[in-house]
Amino acid sequence: MKREAKLTGDARIVGGVAGLALVAANRIFLAGELAFGDQSRADLLAIVATMGLILDGISQVDVEMRETEIVQLKGERGRGVSSLLSDEAAISARWAATAVRTIAPVKTVVLFYEGSTILREGVLGPAKDVDAASPTFSSALTSKAETYAPDLQAVPARVDFGCLPKNAQSALIQPFPGGCVAVACNRKRALSPRDIAKIRAVARRLGERLS
Repeated sequence: MKREAKLTGDARIVGGVAGLALVAANRIFLAGELAFGDQSRADLLAIVATMGLILDGISQVDVEMRETEIVQLKGERGRGVSSLLSDEAAISARWAATAVRTIAPVKTVVLFYEGSTILREGVLGPAKDVDAASPTFSSALTSKAETYAPDLQAVPARVDFGCLPKNAQSALIQPFPGGCVAVACNRKRALSPRDIAKIRAVARRLGERLS
């Protein structure tokens, strides 16, 4: 599918360039003196159409270039829920993790609430607990603003994400009142704005249930 998208983009670029060449040839060799009126309007429309074709082709090639390799995350697989949670809170935590993991690239979910890790699910990181004192988590929890690292391997502060797999390709911290949802993905730039919005909604609902 990716190859087909790339070939389609290349074909549209070539077609657009060929169209521009034909318009130029028509103006230079066939129109004689500089054309006005209907001829100029026709040429202008042709140029607009071919430029649109070229831009569309470039966008498809750009999308293809932005597709990133899926990586097999390293770590144990499983789910751990804090024994300190009430039955109702544990049900809410499991619901949130399941909802977030319906997003295909998300392979790890960690829930942090009131100073402790309450759930870990998926491919588990080497650290059992969120380091809330680390600069990245501390900043996210304090500012209550989501923190998205689309290329975690290029982030100097990736040491702050010990609760996630070491080779996680991208990560998101989504705060909610009293805690946060942290996720790890198996490829770079994995989360779309829609994915982030879904995680934000799940985190907000989880915060309401836990409080």
